[in-house]
Amino acid sequence: MAHKKEKAKSDVSSRTYTQKAVCIGGTHLYSIDKIVNISRATPNRLWVSDPLKIIEFDETGHVLRKLDIGYRRGCSFAVTTNGDLLFLRDGNVHILTPSGNLLNSCIYVSQNSCIYPSRLNGDILVGDSNEVRRYNDTKQLVQKINVDEDGIFLFESLFEITENKNGDIIVSDMKKKALVVVDKNGRHRFNYMGRHNESYFNPEGICTDIQGNILVCNMNYAEHSIHLVDQAGQFLTCLLKLHYSSHFPIVLCVDDQHNLYVGQGKRIVSYKYLTDEHLTDHAIKITENVVKLETLDV
Repeated sequence: MAHKKEKAKSDVSSRTYTQKAVCIGGTHLYSIDKIVNISRATPNRLWVSDPLKIIEFDETGHVLRKLDIGYRRGCSFAVTTNGDLLFLRDGNVHILTPSGNLLNSCIYVSQNSCIYPSRLNGDILVGDSNEVRRYNDTKQLVQKINVDEDGIFLFESLFEITENKNGDIIVSDMKKKALVVVDKNGRHRFNYMGRHNESYFNPEGICTDIQGNILVCNMNYAEHSIHLVDQAGQFLTCLLKLHYSSHFPIVLCVDDQHNLYVGQGKRIVSYKYLTDEHLTDHAIKITENVVKLETLDV
C-alpha cells in the first residue's frame, strides 16, 4: 500500500518566502542555439549547452572552450566541486579537467541519460531511462534505484537529476509530471506534483539551494514559472512567472553567492531571491549545530 507521503501537492506557503526573484543581470549567448543545460564552474565562468554542444563562457558571454557532443535532449553535463566537467558523449561519461585533460570514466549510459556529481561525497549519479545509478569515486556501480518498497517503478522518463544537502536524490520526470524524491538509500519520500490549483504541472530544470529547498521550472501550457519547494515537498512560493514566449525558463542553477541563473532561450538571466535574513538565519542554524557538537565532545 502506498504511503501517505507519495504525493506532495500543496498550497502551503511560508511567511519566510513571500518575496519574488529580482533580476540582477543577463547575458545574450550568440553561440548557443537554445539553452538546455547550465552549470556554474567558477564565480566568473559558466558552462552552457544546447542539444549539440557544450560551451564555457566568461561573465561577458565570451566563448572560452567548446565541446561537440552530438545530439542530446537535455541535461548532458555537470560540474564537480573541484571544477571537473562531466559530460555525456558516445554512450560514455567523459571528464574534462580544469587543466584540459580529457578522460573516459568507463561509465556507460544511454542516449537520454542525465548526470549529477554529488557535492557530499563525490559519487556520480546517473539518471538513465527508468532508474538512477550511483557510482563511487573509483567509478564502480554501488547502487541502483528503480522501484519503491512495493515493487512499483519510481521513474518513467528522467529529464534532470540533482541531490539535496540531506542526501535526497531528486529527479524531474517528464512522463509522471512530477518531481520524484528518494532518500540516499533509495527509499521513496514523495512526489511533488505542483500546487492543488494547477491543472498541469510539467517539471524540467531543477536545483537545490543552501537551505535545502528545491527550485523547479514548471513548463505549464499557460505560463512558465519557477517553484520553490521545501525538503518535505511543500510549496513555499513561486519565485518567477513568465507568460508563454520563446524565452521561457527551462534550466537553472544556483552559484556559491546564492544567485539564481535561469536559461531562457539564448539568454542567461541572473536573479536574487534569498534575502540577508535568510542567509543570517542559515548561519545561525549552522552555528547552533556546531555548538551542540562541541558540547557533545566535552
